[in-house]
Amino acid sequence: MVHAPTPSDEPLDLPALLIASFPMATDRRHVAPGPLADFLVERAADTYLELLAGLPRTPRLLDLVPGMMGKGELDARIRRAILRRLPDAPLLPALSPPADPASTGRPGGSGASLLLPDPSEVAAGAGAGTDGGASPAPLSEGEELVVSGRQASVVAAPAELLERVAPMIPGLLPAGWPSRHPAITALGVSRVQLSEIVDMLSGDAVKDRDPAWWRSLYEVLPADDPEALGALPVPLADGRLVRGPRGTLLLTDGSALDPAVLAPLGLRVVHPDAAHPLLLRLGAGEATPRTVLEDPLTRSAVSESLDSPDSEPVAQAVLALVDAAGLTAGDAPWLSELALRGADGELYPAGELLLADGALAGLLDTETHFGTAAPELVERYGPRVLAAVGVLDGFAVVNDSDVMIDPDECDHDLDREDEWLETVLDLLPEMDVPPVAREFSAVRDLEYVADWPAALALLSRPPLRSVLHPLRILVAGEVVEVPSYTAWWLSTHPVLAGRRPTELRLPAGDPLLFGLYGDAPAVVDEAALAMIGVRSTLADLLATHGGPDELLDLLGDPSLEVDRAQLRSLWVALAGVDPARVGPPRAVRAILGDAIVAVDAEDGRVLSTGTDLQERGAGEPVVVEAPDLLPLVAGRPLILAPFDLAEALSELLDLPLAGEEAAGEVTSSGETRDVPPAVRSLLPTAPATYVEHERLLVDGVPAAWRFFEGTVHASGVEGLARGLAWASGQWGDRLAVAALLRDPAAVPLLLAEADLDSWTAST
Repeated sequence: MVHAPTPSDEPLDLPALLIASFPMATDRRHVAPGPLADFLVERAADTYLELLAGLPRTPRLLDLVPGMMGKGELDARIRRAILRRLPDAPLLPALSPPADPASTGRPGGSGASLLLPDPSEVAAGAGAGTDGGASPAPLSEGEELVVSGRQASVVAAPAELLERVAPMIPGLLPAGWPSRHPAITALGVSRVQLSEIVDMLSGDAVKDRDPAWWRSLYEVLPADDPEALGALPVPLADGRLVRGPRGTLLLTDGSALDPAVLAPLGLRVVHPDAAHPLLLRLGAGEATPRTVLEDPLTRSAVSESLDSPDSEPVAQAVLALVDAAGLTAGDAPWLSELALRGADGELYPAGELLLADGALAGLLDTETHFGTAAPELVERYGPRVLAAVGVLDGFAVVNDSDVMIDPDECDHDLDREDEWLETVLDLLPEMDVPPVAREFSAVRDLEYVADWPAALALLSRPPLRSVLHPLRILVAGEVVEVPSYTAWWLSTHPVLAGRRPTELRLPAGDPLLFGLYGDAPAVVDEAALAMIGVRSTLADLLATHGGPDELLDLLGDPSLEVDRAQLRSLWVALAGVDPARVGPPRAVRAILGDAIVAVDAEDGRVLSTGTDLQERGAGEPVVVEAPDLLPLVAGRPLILAPFDLAEALSELLDLPLAGEEAAGEVTSSGETRDVPPAVRSLLPTAPATYVEHERLLVDGVPAAWRFFEGTVHASGVEGLARGLAWASGQWGDRLAVAALLRDPAAVPLLLAEADLDSWTAST
């Protein structure tokens, strides 16, 4: 309560006893308002500040700063008066002078002087302002800087950090002063965040700081606020000071990397004297040989090295890194752009240099753009390091993953890659989403090979052999195998004794392909030959994309020889092919009389080996579907195959059936006769009667027999036997029936022989 001077009923919640001659109201219990009371309130506030100035300057001083809310009107007025004065009162100790040193104070012994001396008397070591004014005089031993709240700054940080940043923060309070205490706001003290401190670390404030000082700073910075430290300056080995640890590289203790060697790469390598684990936690990378190689600046230096006026230091730095990282060929394909010196003194991309003693050097055409690596490079770094940056020892392999089989997405700078993509897409159904190859591998530079026997021997051995295997791609959730790029490329080029693999067959392959394909030279094993397109079996040929068309083209080539049994077997196989996979052939292999000839598919012209007209056929080739039609089309090229396959071949070849070209009407007359009963022992379903003709004419053409409108017409025993066998659906028994008709007594023997027919063959 207020004593005026005796106790009154005026409440006073200040942590001090106030004795003053306040004018009292008539009840002697409350202060009377008026000018005198106002004057005494102001003096009370001054006295309270003198009281605070005389107390030790510790954080406990904050507890004596009054709040805004008073217990009574007088209490509130005194508090407001005190709070008006507090921000400008020099009450707080400081590690650094304020921005306005003119108001800096020294602790005084009497209430008559609360202001500190002139700035010229303040310690020079405390740091004068940067406005070019006179430096303050040194403080006496035991004296301390005292600043007002408005001049002070507070940072929530340990003492070690405050000592290092004090010169940059005016009026910085010592450690232990709570930045969140309510009195800090009442005093007008500025709260400085960690991110603001980081922003202050620039310009003149740090221009003379050596890397060791930065390390000592990192040592005391709190690591629990990485966002605030995101722009923390970092000194680099090349003398630069950059903002933010992210993207910098930190040399760890014991690292074999020399910053001087790495300098040509323009890397942001942290100065070794400034290296600290805090930088790693803030996003810096550990500078191992691999991480340095993967840095974007290294990649940029490599890609620009060929155009650089001084590419040698870049090459030396990269080769040293590759050596230290232990990389091998193919680990980092982008290194093939590194500019290296060739034996002729010219610069080449590493991927266009050959090792003089490498497996590839003797295989390529001498007129290619490839150079040979300089001998001093090979001597200094060795074949392994040079191969790791792309110098070619053997064939270079392009490796990729999750490759979209799409012309707009799949581009590996391979010869005729777009044609391979078209071939693969032709093998697949149309999809809304492009197919994807999970793993893609291909050999490049095949177009420059001159020595194919040696090259194929190299390609057929591991590890390159794997690129010949079919490529597995994902199509609509299913895995489909298609020719790999390398196998496809080889199949379309004359790599086997000057011929394409698809023009040859395996020497021990399907005999049905004999005559149509040449024998492949045994330069590699048969499995490798098959993978690059050498034909092995008729079934495999027909199963491949374009295989049926290829076979039909070969059959239409008059320069190739095919025997009759082989031709019949080929027609049987082709009859099982979906017609949608085949285009109508321009020429076909047919029987004309007793000759096997290649004829034009439209008019039946017989083609010579030079494809000139040799003679004109009797018309368009026809597919014969019934043996009794043979006399009617005897002068035309005939496609002869098992009669039950005739319709399929007609559709496949887009040729008419014989029955579509000839009416097949019986134009002669005969007598109806009974079929001999003995015939039923061989032909149980034979008709009961037939029409016997002395001279059978069909469409005016003499014929031995004709099955017409459900009736057998025949002339002679041979014709009757064939007609009855055909009508009974037992065409294969026609010879036995003929024998029976000539000698009925031979029936028991014929039946016994039939019982001995092979069961396996018959089923």
